Amino acid sequence: MRCRPSEAQRPKLEPLLATWPNTFGAIAADLAGPEGHCAAPELTPGEKLICDLAIQYQDSLQTVYSEGLAQALLLAAQMYASPEGTEALRKDYGIFPAFSGLGFAVQASASSSGEIVPMTTADILRNAVVPEYLLANATLEEAGCRCIQVPDNAKRRTAPIDPAYIWSRGKLNDGACRTVRKLAALPG
Repeated sequence: MRCRPSEAQRPKLEPLLATWPNTFGAIAADLAGPEGHCAAPELTPGEKLICDLAIQYQDSLQTVYSEGLAQALLLAAQMYASPEGTEALRKDYGIFPAFSGLGFAVQASASSSGEIVPMTTADILRNAVVPEYLLANATLEEAGCRCIQVPDNAKRRTAPIDPAYIWSRGKLNDGACRTVRKLAALPG
């Protein structure tokens, strides 16, 4: 998928760099009631859990940067401590356990079947290369996106995919991703 929202589309999407501090703020804003409590009866147990944790987060000035990161990451890890929390993050925010919360997507973090690929910390940081954003709910068209999908029986490509290929071949098909027979490079 490749998205290039126009200037007119951007305000509707409310892009927010996908860091844990920003994510905690979004969760608290979305799920905590007007009094700042996570007690609304319509919240699922998982939503209540992630909301309770999100409102605990307090960002502060740090002189040892890794301490601030550690605090945010430890709180984030608690959100995954139960299947309900993991499911609420996935369902409500599209956040999976491979989400770094550093503002960058981790390249090669999922297998072709969608399973998370185990990585060392060095590999996670080396592969955190593409800025990642949280967006307001929108259709692919409203977000200025193009995307392709490859049939399950297609030969998988292991080399990186050229984003220009996705943009050139991925015009939406009635609002859905366009299916291509196989991934290929654009002619040079």
